[in-house]
Amino acid sequence: MAGVAEAEQDEVYDVRSLKSRFEQLSLAKPSQSTPATVQPVRPANGSRTSLLSSGSSGQYGTAPSLTRDAQTLSDDDAALSRRGSKVSLASAPDLPTRPSQSGQSSRRGSSSDPLSQVVARSLPPPESMPAWRRKAPPPPLPLERPSVLTVSPARSLSLASSDNDSYDESELPKPKLIRTHRLYDEQHSPVTERKTYFASPSSSPGEPTALAEPSPKPVVPPRPTHTLIGASAEDPFDSRPLTPSQAPPKVPPRPSQQALANARSVQTANGLTAPPVPPRPLTPPRTEPGITSLAGLPVPPSRTAAAAALAVPIRRSRAMTSSSFANGNDSESDESPEADDDSSAKGRADELPESAFANRRPPVTDPPRSCHSKHQILAFAVHDRLVCAAGQHHLRVYDSLSGFERYSIALASSEHRITALCFRAEANPRDSPRIVWAGTRDGVLAEIDIQQDRVVQHRSSLHTGRITTIQQIGRSMVTIDESGKVQTFTSDVAAGDQSTCSITDVPRTQRIHLFDHQTAVLLIGNKIWTAQPPPKGARGPLIRVYDPLATSGAFSLTSKPAMTTDTFAFVGAVTSGTIVPRYDHVYLGHETGHVSVWSQRTLECLKVVRISNYQVTALCGVTDLLWAGFRTGSTYVYDLSKEPWIVRKVWRAHSEGVVKIIADLSVLLSRGELHVVSAGLDGYIHFWDGFLKTDWTDARLDARKEEYCTFRDISVFISSWNVDANKPRELNRDGKDMTYLHDLLSSSGSPDLLVFGFQEMIDLESKKLTAKTMLFGRKRADSVYSDAVSHTYRAWHETLAQSVRMAMDPAQPYEVLQAENLVGLFTCIFVKSSERAALRDVALTNVKTGMGGRYGNKGAILARLVVDDTSLCFINMHLAAGQRHLRQRNKDLVDILEAKSSFAEHPVHAPYAYYGGGSGVNVFDHEVVWAQGDLNYRIDMRRDAVLEAIKQGDLEALWAQDQLHKQMKTNQSFRLRAFTEAKISFNPTYKYDPGTDEYDSSEKKRIPAWCDRILWRASHKGQVTPLSYQRHEVKISDHRPISARFMVKAKRIQHSQRDALLAGINAEWKTEQARLASLATETYFGP
Repeated sequence: MAGVAEAEQDEVYDVRSLKSRFEQLSLAKPSQSTPATVQPVRPANGSRTSLLSSGSSGQYGTAPSLTRDAQTLSDDDAALSRRGSKVSLASAPDLPTRPSQSGQSSRRGSSSDPLSQVVARSLPPPESMPAWRRKAPPPPLPLERPSVLTVSPARSLSLASSDNDSYDESELPKPKLIRTHRLYDEQHSPVTERKTYFASPSSSPGEPTALAEPSPKPVVPPRPTHTLIGASAEDPFDSRPLTPSQAPPKVPPRPSQQALANARSVQTANGLTAPPVPPRPLTPPRTEPGITSLAGLPVPPSRTAAAAALAVPIRRSRAMTSSSFANGNDSESDESPEADDDSSAKGRADELPESAFANRRPPVTDPPRSCHSKHQILAFAVHDRLVCAAGQHHLRVYDSLSGFERYSIALASSEHRITALCFRAEANPRDSPRIVWAGTRDGVLAEIDIQQDRVVQHRSSLHTGRITTIQQIGRSMVTIDESGKVQTFTSDVAAGDQSTCSITDVPRTQRIHLFDHQTAVLLIGNKIWTAQPPPKGARGPLIRVYDPLATSGAFSLTSKPAMTTDTFAFVGAVTSGTIVPRYDHVYLGHETGHVSVWSQRTLECLKVVRISNYQVTALCGVTDLLWAGFRTGSTYVYDLSKEPWIVRKVWRAHSEGVVKIIADLSVLLSRGELHVVSAGLDGYIHFWDGFLKTDWTDARLDARKEEYCTFRDISVFISSWNVDANKPRELNRDGKDMTYLHDLLSSSGSPDLLVFGFQEMIDLESKKLTAKTMLFGRKRADSVYSDAVSHTYRAWHETLAQSVRMAMDPAQPYEVLQAENLVGLFTCIFVKSSERAALRDVALTNVKTGMGGRYGNKGAILARLVVDDTSLCFINMHLAAGQRHLRQRNKDLVDILEAKSSFAEHPVHAPYAYYGGGSGVNVFDHEVVWAQGDLNYRIDMRRDAVLEAIKQGDLEALWAQDQLHKQMKTNQSFRLRAFTEAKISFNPTYKYDPGTDEYDSSEKKRIPAWCDRILWRASHKGQVTPLSYQRHEVKISDHRPISARFMVKAKRIQHSQRDALLAGINAEWKTEQARLASLATETYFGP
């Protein structure tokens, strides 16, 4: 065809649309002088169409665009469309008119040119194609009905219909039928049919393609039917026995091992035959009678002690021990009498040190000393009242008494950022130093004279990287950089006692191997300790020790890295370290809240102690005490003389994390004082009293309290009950239960305080509430529980108020002091109206321990108040359930009593009402604390033995195996160890079948236990006197309620008398301070 324009090689043209409209439209005859071309068009939706254009406009003008959605194409059509390369559109000849179904002609054309001249595939001759492209041409594109025809606006080609034009369809060759598409309706009957045709390739590239005859489809052989042997057409599933003719041939017998061995004999080349394989000995059959399953086989042997020692303990994740899986839904396995083995080293070490009697008054110096830097404190050094702090490239000198900056010394370049500071070791320790050594991040070591306010000298060739440590050891100075290079400067012995070190001296250079930049390098005492972070699979960091002062011995003191003990599954990286002078041990702080104790002589790890839930950031040994700073800004002082350790003091030293803690020994020789200095991320440097004068003074005041206080008795009545999601109206179903509240209040003896604590106010095992909890998140879960419990706790609140009005003396009315609920917990406190004026600092808070501390299905409600000058705290708690969840219950107690419990801070109206200088924020700030509720501690005995002991009235045998009693007796770090409980003279209160006096008869058959308890802790002996401790018979719940009466001594302080006594105690302190200073001087400097 003349005038055919070739399309681009890399485009794919959609010409299938031409066939879809072929029977409805006729192709107009364009001008012979202007050939028509097909141009590619890319629609916005990603499908590909063709653009039909002409060189002349013709007589028909511009035809409308015809498009087709690519999504309606089948996968096969799309694949064929991608294989097209070139399409040409020739000038259409006149086509004969074909009569339509209505008898009218709707097409025009010429009978002389076949339909293949309209659309053709132009292929280059095989001779012009490369050898690698000479292959069979792809099948031509199918002709489908066109939906769009786009023409060039310059010279257009139109489609029109004429009744005068006709053509003879018989002249065209029949197209080749490739496939047929049928559409079916819902009854699987064919509705429509669509056929796809291909035009046969032309005999030559220049000639149009003729339509080929359709070839018949290959006939698919019918699928063979599967018929059961012995079945017939009438009954294909006939299960009658087979006849001998229908039965399959018998399987030949398996040859014996001897026959197989003889058959596998090998004939060698020389005619020798290999000997037959000896037969395998057959295992004689078992002769034990009655063994038909694995249940009858003997129990496999247990591991030996050696194998158990090599076994790696499984690390229990938080999810495995979370109370979310112990929320009162005891499983049968949990009811085993075997409890967690907390007597092991791991169980003991996992507990935090006891802090019930810790003093919480900050140990400020007299007078107070501190200073603040506007810049980040990168390093600091202290001598008496002088503080040198490094910020950027400046060295700032502060006066700790006034807190003001004296002057600032700048280095030569702003690039010299100071990263380490230390006063130079003087010949006489009593002399006031004037030279400060400063190390920078680029390895420059400088001497700065703080009296002359100038840089004396500096050296840049000693270190090649950031200097991380500068410290004096005796009269020597040691510097360490980040690459592990150690420089040791020693004073000239020949110069006598007045010699000092200088950076101009020739140091002894050594190098320690640092595996990565995360390796901690600590100069502790006179040794260098390096701690490589725990490698993969290790339980703790790898420790190496070096001696920088060694002249003849080995520099490295460890032939192989030392590791922590296997008490814990994992101990984090080392963050700090120190030496406590009274003990021959090194203490390393870890980011996981642990402290590892190492022997200085053997360099072995002695034990690992978990001291906090937060990262230990600083450690300092002061005489016989260990000071520890944490990233929360709190500072703890531990007494190491007792096992386990005891928290002597705790306070909030900084508003942000503690960076470093050091002991300033300069004032010990000059004034007999001991200062401990801490620096924090908040930019403050605080001075603390190392002798803890405030603790000593508070202890003397408490011991002589009768000299400045007056006392009176107040009565307290406490009731606790797990109501098992029952409402007050359930009490009316039984005549005995109906009078429970009246009888309870009548036996209370008209107390000054009435405290009611309820647990499980709603069904904590409700699957609907649990699903909403897990689906809607924390806030939504709390609202779900709150909606469910609001109506219940309001009903109990009204019932209690009405019962108090009816049962108590109208002449001494009560009023509601506090009422609070937390999901299943409810606390309501009544106070006599006559005592209301004596109460102050009334506050409430709650702690959530359920589901890892996210939800309140387990937890506690804490209420506090001050009567006269005595602080009281009431805790209504519900701990983790389950016979074997002892460790989780202990952890819940830590969260409730220490870790998460805190009242809102506000101005204290009774500063001397709280114990140990506390402010009432923490639980143990209060003088008297009651812990009541469903503690869920069980009895470690078999169920039948417990029932028999109850039947015989042998409560002593049950008391000996009570988990709570054993923890208080054996676990030194048990949080309720400082609490006291009255003697139990009633049967276990859990678990009953509701409405009966029978213990649990369900499938789980839980072991009876004293789950419901009331305990107390008093700061002074004899401050609380128990009057009664009993249970009550109410059958609507699976728990029996309990109650207790107490008499408490409330003090009232006479402040004038207290001030006079305090003055005498301060005079006594001078003698005590001299004694402590003498001991400290001997400890640090020798006798």
